[in-house]
Amino acid sequence: MPVVRYLLPGKTMKRFVKNGFLFLLLVSFFLSFLSCSYANIKIDQTEFRNRKVTFKNFKIPLFSNKGDMIVGLEQVSELSLRKEGKTYALHILKFDLEKNAVTSWEKAYLDASKVDQLVLSEEEDKVLVIINGGTRLVLLDIKTMKIKTIFKHEKGKEGFRAERIGMFYEGNFYIKGYFYDKEQFSQGNCIAKVDLTKTGVEALEKTLDFKELSSKFDGIISSMYIVSPEVAYFSILRTRGTNPTMHLLAYKDKKLTEIDKGFDIPDIAGCPTRVLYDRTKSEKGNDEVKIYDLTTGKKWDIGSYIPYSFISRNGKVIVVSQFNYSQSKMNFFVGREEDNFKVKPFMENVSAGSFKLSGDGRAYAFLSTNLIIRKF
Repeated sequence: MPVVRYLLPGKTMKRFVKNGFLFLLLVSFFLSFLSCSYANIKIDQTEFRNRKVTFKNFKIPLFSNKGDMIVGLEQVSELSLRKEGKTYALHILKFDLEKNAVTSWEKAYLDASKVDQLVLSEEEDKVLVIINGGTRLVLLDIKTMKIKTIFKHEKGKEGFRAERIGMFYEGNFYIKGYFYDKEQFSQGNCIAKVDLTKTGVEALEKTLDFKELSSKFDGIISSMYIVSPEVAYFSILRTRGTNPTMHLLAYKDKKLTEIDKGFDIPDIAGCPTRVLYDRTKSEKGNDEVKIYDLTTGKKWDIGSYIPYSFISRNGKVIVVSQFNYSQSKMNFFVGREEDNFKVKPFMENVSAGSFKLSGDGRAYAFLSTNLIIRKF
């Protein structure tokens, strides 16, 4: 293919080169400003291998409030480590979002048959881990990367059995479960506060009688999203007559409020002031994603998306998604309060994976064919 050149007169050429150089400098400066403003950290599978982490066994259960830290969980596959009792690894990845850099990557090993739940403290310096089917609670100190046992089941002694539900609220960890007596009989479901200065069953204190609360539901609990001992959301199946319906209830200020109902409510994501939920209106109906404000009673209709949604801790940012079943691809959309929650795409046609939204709603993590951390 011939190359076409346009020759310019001498002065014109000098002016063109000078102005063009200035233009390139301005463009470079502008692009560098953009790269500093919008984080884009990518950790590929090669980096995982270099750090001796099995990528397919790696998960991202926790993402920090500002998006500058991930608590990762890896099921250890290396036989020599497993023989030493190192069956799971907790990974702490910290980031500089302005420099697009991973600043540190540390890990601590767990001896557990199963990891049920992880909860991050508000100061982001501790992780409470529920393991072995809720029979043991351990605490990771992120500063020292040391693990200590808070509670462990002992046969013939009183204790506590935790469910896969935990939270951090006003300086304390809380877990849902039940106390049991020496004969291992349940004393009723509750939410218990964890006192980190103690160990054994004495470290747990009942704060909310869940058995008493559930007696007011007038139905069967299908799913729940517990924000704190003060705020929670429940989908309740009621079977009156021939048409069973699912009801969405909010618990706040020790009161229950019905928010919505339909054939099904397959997904709930909540924060202290708002709830993002997926409702199927009828047996043949499509999914409808909505937001409800607990303070004002205002509702927003978001659209039809799959039951895989997220809301920031302050309730001002949401993320919803779509799934292409034939291609196993996903699309993600973000909506903000300032735009009346009108959603816009920000990740399209990506391989299916695990998504996390930061507490402040300004960043996200996505684990699929690699791990990415970005600011919106």
